[in-house]
Amino acid sequence: MSDNHDISIPVSHKVSDSPATKSCGGCTACCTIMSVKAVNKLTYTPCQHICQQGCSIYSEKPTECSAWECAWKSGWIDGDERRRPDQLGVMFEFRVVGGMSFLWVYEVWPDAFNGTKVQYLLARLEKKELLVRCKYGSMRVESKPEIIDYLRRNGVGSQDVPLVPLQLLVDVNGKVVGKLITERVGNEFMMRRVEGTDTL
Repeated sequence: MSDNHDISIPVSHKVSDSPATKSCGGCTACCTIMSVKAVNKLTYTPCQHICQQGCSIYSEKPTECSAWECAWKSGWIDGDERRRPDQLGVMFEFRVVGGMSFLWVYEVWPDAFNGTKVQYLLARLEKKELLVRCKYGSMRVESKPEIIDYLRRNGVGSQDVPLVPLQLLVDVNGKVVGKLITERVGNEFMMRRVEGTDTL
């Protein structure tokens, strides 16, 4: 990708523009996945304030929590409770980077990206959104090489948040059969082919 004009979705998704707001119900995925500096909470660790009703400090919750927006709850991800993060296995967030809107997808549990329903939904979403995938237990970011390049140029990524270019391999019928990933080895980048849908 040569410049910012190669990606053409400069849309910012906001709650005020969302189609419909849904109830969290018993889902606390965001309270486990996201880090919250105000309460010294790390990524992929349950928040100390999770309770049976949801959040024990909801009325005084940190600004980071108030500002965070679940794309399913906001109505941007269609579907009923079966697509709620704690039911589907992935959580969605729209995040604007350098004026561009990206759909960040986080695994709620290990290997959630391998689920048939998740693969189907991501394939549909990838046709209209710029997807960024975050693997369970880390903030390892996987996406198309041109998106990774754009994120790097806009200050996303660090030793704690590695950016990994990802290209899906499809057969003649359009079925995903594996992926190509680019990994850093010393000062060089090496591309590695990973076969099978169980690796997505």
